[in-house]
Amino acid sequence: SYGIAIRQSSESAKNLDEDDAVKLIERRCRAAFLHNIKNSNGELQHGLCQTGPYSWCSYQKDKYVPLKQKIDPAKQIKRLDPIFLEILTPMIDTLTNPILLRRCLRGATQNANESINSVVWSILPKSKYHGYRSIRGAAAISSIFFNRGRSGLVKFFDQVGIPVTDELLGALLGKDYKRIEKAENNTQRHDIIKRRKEQQRIQGQIEEDEEMDYGAGIF
Repeated sequence: SYGIAIRQSSESAKNLDEDDAVKLIERRCRAAFLHNIKNSNGELQHGLCQTGPYSWCSYQKDKYVPLKQKIDPAKQIKRLDPIFLEILTPMIDTLTNPILLRRCLRGATQNANESINSVVWSILPKSKYHGYRSIRGAAAISSIFFNRGRSGLVKFFDQVGIPVTDELLGALLGKDYKRIEKAENNTQRHDIIKRRKEQQRIQGQIEEDEEMDYGAGIF
């Protein structure tokens, strides 16, 4: 629900300025969380949910359908008990922090460069079965790559008695350099796209204002 809320909100917020876009995403993310926690007051539970007959929220949608077609009561049984609201509120506050959501404006909920999971799966593909030892080893290596890069293996090699030659060290540092270079290029590309969209938004607003100023029958 959290990921869907971010992706859908990011699409809806394309023409908003950054602050308004973040507020929209925050509202919809909180709506997704609260929607799935039972509350004796349905309006409080679903107060942030999308309204209207085409809403994804069954509670809001039920307001527009006959009694026999209402589906929310059946879904309410499967939702979390009220006690979880208190337990999960700190997590909800963290995941809806504006600083975090600002990084999700492109609709990306996971940055491959910032996810240790992606490092593990790059070593052990998901498409194949792997035993406990393989996964444990991959997780250990991934933690080294994630925290220190490929050059982090140098300390490990020293501990197990593997000689580190100039060629090996150069290869490890080279991989780290390429990874950093790729991340910087991706960041620059995303910044360019972001600036371009902002310029398009401003230009669209200017054109809309001009149409209002020079519309037929105004003078």
